[in-house]
Amino acid sequence: MKSKRLNNLGKIDRDKTLNFTWDNKKLSGFEGDSLASALLANNIGIVGRSFKYHRPRGIFSSGVEESGALVTIGSKDRRDPNVRATTQELFDGLKASGQNAFPNVNFDLGGINNYIGRFFAAGFYYKTFMGIPPFEWGKGTTIWMLFEKLIRKAAGMGSASRLPDPDSYEHAHDFCDVIVVGSGPSGVAAAIEAAEKKLDVILVEQDSLVGGNQLSENDFSTSEIFNQLKSLGIKVMTRTTAFGLYDNCVVGLLERVTDHLSIPDSTLPRQRFWTIRAKHIIVGSGALERHIAFNNNDIPGVMTVNASKHYLNRYGVLTGEDIVIATNNDSVYETANELSEAGANVTVLDSRTNIEIDSNKNFEIRKGFVPYNINGTKKIDSLDISKSENINKIDTINCDQVLLSGGWSPAVHLLSHRGVKPKWDPENACFIPSDTKENITMIGSSRGLWNKDDCIASGVAGATDALNRLGVSKTNYFFPKPGGWKNPIKPLYEVKYKKSRSKSFVDYQHDVTADDVRLAHREGFISVEHLKRYTTLGMANDQGKMGNIIGLSLMADLLNKEIPEVGTTVFRPPYTPVPIGALTGRNVGKHFRPLRVTPMHQWNIDHGAKMIEVGLYQRPWYYPKKMKHSVIHILEKQQL
Repeated sequence: MKSKRLNNLGKIDRDKTLNFTWDNKKLSGFEGDSLASALLANNIGIVGRSFKYHRPRGIFSSGVEESGALVTIGSKDRRDPNVRATTQELFDGLKASGQNAFPNVNFDLGGINNYIGRFFAAGFYYKTFMGIPPFEWGKGTTIWMLFEKLIRKAAGMGSASRLPDPDSYEHAHDFCDVIVVGSGPSGVAAAIEAAEKKLDVILVEQDSLVGGNQLSENDFSTSEIFNQLKSLGIKVMTRTTAFGLYDNCVVGLLERVTDHLSIPDSTLPRQRFWTIRAKHIIVGSGALERHIAFNNNDIPGVMTVNASKHYLNRYGVLTGEDIVIATNNDSVYETANELSEAGANVTVLDSRTNIEIDSNKNFEIRKGFVPYNINGTKKIDSLDISKSENINKIDTINCDQVLLSGGWSPAVHLLSHRGVKPKWDPENACFIPSDTKENITMIGSSRGLWNKDDCIASGVAGATDALNRLGVSKTNYFFPKPGGWKNPIKPLYEVKYKKSRSKSFVDYQHDVTADDVRLAHREGFISVEHLKRYTTLGMANDQGKMGNIIGLSLMADLLNKEIPEVGTTVFRPPYTPVPIGALTGRNVGKHFRPLRVTPMHQWNIDHGAKMIEVGLYQRPWYYPKKMKHSVIHILEKQQL
């Protein structure tokens, strides 16, 4: 991958240069960069190593769904592991490094696991505990404990500091009529509509800027939207993630107060844990672009199409020079045009054959083709392609980047926290939210809407729904129908590799391949919940953001069922990780268990009582006498 900074695009401040280090190498970026965009601008391709096989990983996305670019930030007592480079704002003096590698991510001795990967297939740890096949060598408690130590030592990604955390954290509470999650077109429309009806509105955005996916548009102005929201009295909370929904319209938020500052104010907490009690919740959490499973689909240089658009128009970074886009839907063509106009040589592989595309034809379109195999180890050398109807390698394209778009998955995670099962939409090949009786409304792309005008209309409808439920008005409304593309999507989850030992990754974060899903099926793990635990698909902080739909489609195919018949796993809070420090807040040290005393406490202390904790209170244990006086008293009594 040959990524570089462009001079004529981006919303960064080029007058403010920021210096940072990556693996002890001094680099620079600009104010407004993320760590990921700064690394790409400096043509850094490998930023991490995968969990199990230690394969080199690059930057796959531009948001919270990132599963490859997990890095360690800071040093000593402020070392923070497993931070997504895509969501970490760049600041002057930032220290970042790769993790899960020795001696470094470019040359990792742990990469030997990739060559003996057949011994680390799904469920290998369960089988190891029962004895090493074929003769089940090593049975018994002793060898079990040995294997447990080895596996536990190998588990995890980054290494946390063992020193006391020097930062402070706070807990805070607030109340409102309506809380809107997400500041995309639908979220902004909903917040404005509710505020104009004199409701108390809080707008929550996990990014540092409002705008959502509009930040990938070259002519979008975030300051105009922000000023409009503030003028209506809307409380705008940026750098704040809604990580969970709870009973009675309670929302859990994590606000990153000083994580983006090089010299934080000592009077401010690092992060603030919010509990918001609202009368109505409107969720405009958007949708996540899916990848496609095919051989070697994890080589550094693979990225989602929309991520490349964000890096181009928000950060002014062209992510490749010779780019192949593989897709099954219409969402990629605007990006293909913009990448081509920025100077890249672009080829689009569309798995569909009968489609109509409005394009200025400054890039090549090959209809009826899919990606088959990537050639390369630490970077992309070329891409083998195949006909979508007859899977066999038929051609090779020289390229330095492969962008993927296998469809979009509405981010229904927050609604899932309320126990609401999503429903399958076959026309858009995705799960969309089901109805709920609680005061929660889903809007925008989280409802499966791909057209910007439809998203805005859904935001207005969502606010009207809230107004009606709160008794403020009685207005008729309707939500646009899911969809919005000119040509129908063609489901594309996997391109089967015809050779043995395929590395077609479904879940990038946990090294789960398509073959792992098939192995789980052969061994009887056909329930989606069993599949999740046996293969680790969609577990930990990923929560199925990237590969869940692909894994479900593979299991459905093996069972000769449709995806809705197989079902989906339950997405649990938090949506993204919440640091333990934020959960604890100020309840540390002497504040962990506040001192509770009785009215006689000071009298007891004045009379020399030794105090102990009895339940929640301190009470006297005993009143010691001075030894010297006691000895004299005894001697006098005995007349000695």
